[in-house]
Amino acid sequence: MVRLLKVILLLTLIVGVAFGSQVDEDEFIPESTHTAKPAELDEDEFIGAPTPVEQPKETILKNLAKPVKPTDIPDFAPPRTDYYVEIGYGCVIVAYILNFFIGKRHNEGVAKAWAGEIINLARSQFSRVGDMRTGEVGIVKETQNVFHLNAAGRIHCQGMQATLKLRKRHDFLSTLQELLFPVEDQLVITFAMNADEVDPFVFVLLRKKDEKAYRKNNPDVGFTNAAQQVPGLPSSLAVCSEHEDLVNDLITSHKEVVQTLNKLEPLIISMHFSDQGLVSDKHKHTMQFVFRLPRVEDMQQLAVLTKMALYLVDVVATTKLSKQACAKSEKHRVRLQEAAQKELRQQQEEAAQQRKLEKRKKEKEALAKMSPEEQAKWEEKQYKRELKKKQSGRVKMVVG
Repeated sequence: MVRLLKVILLLTLIVGVAFGSQVDEDEFIPESTHTAKPAELDEDEFIGAPTPVEQPKETILKNLAKPVKPTDIPDFAPPRTDYYVEIGYGCVIVAYILNFFIGKRHNEGVAKAWAGEIINLARSQFSRVGDMRTGEVGIVKETQNVFHLNAAGRIHCQGMQATLKLRKRHDFLSTLQELLFPVEDQLVITFAMNADEVDPFVFVLLRKKDEKAYRKNNPDVGFTNAAQQVPGLPSSLAVCSEHEDLVNDLITSHKEVVQTLNKLEPLIISMHFSDQGLVSDKHKHTMQFVFRLPRVEDMQQLAVLTKMALYLVDVVATTKLSKQACAKSEKHRVRLQEAAQKELRQQQEEAAQQRKLEKRKKEKEALAKMSPEEQAKWEEKQYKRELKKKQSGRVKMVVG
């Protein structure tokens, strides 16, 4: 039904554009065919002009008796009776309005179906469900295509935020753009872990085709090895792990996880565990799951994936690295910290150099506006300043 309405909207837009592009014939009527209001004559302007000869009455009657040819009739412009432009704009406006309400209603229906599956599950796992800042209970509508649910009060984690990111079906331009660049409806579930319970490591399970782009957008994945396929999992999925033992500790040794990944593989986009702050610097140890949305009638599949995510929260919190693995993780993080400090120093030096260049540019502009006497005074002042700096430097060297 929604697809049929979308097709109708697209046809309405095409008809509107077709009407709007019709040529307005009145715009191309020659100026010579338009009648102009005769200007009032000033008799004084025509003093000395030849007096018109009065024709005899017989000549006038003879001319009136002549038949009128079609070419003698003035070509007056007919009154405008078409409204193609107005009809075209009207169709476009109607298409926008209909698309907004249809897309808005569809997204709200998806959110309602998702809420029916996740609310009871969240209440069974967390002591507080809802937005703690506003006091709203249940699903919160952020925009026409973004809905989220907050929950807190559970062992091994500080809280959960589940965000439903739907396509911008209410935006007609976005709908047209999606014909060329398809967009997926997604569910993003983020857990803020207790830092004192989780060892430092990075582990990512993702679609193999997304590895290159994922590494580019997530610097912490640089700690991990190249993506590898895991026996027992679908070939479309791959794992990037900082330590080889984590693959078994987090995935393959848990039958429930393996079965869920195989059964619902088309809905898996990524599973990312990191101590480098995926969401913010406030919560360093974070777990983030990104899933594709199934059809509305199959929304219970998201409940199964959410249960798997909650199960992995407990698994990650109880997984402990060996001494060798901890030393390797510490080495990676020291190297990252040094690289960050080096980059910061470089940025500061570039900023200082830019300030110096701007200062010199302003000085040159001000010097160009000075008179020769003022320029001589300014140069003398600058010379004394440089001489003073050199002398102070020599004194410091002697004292040292």
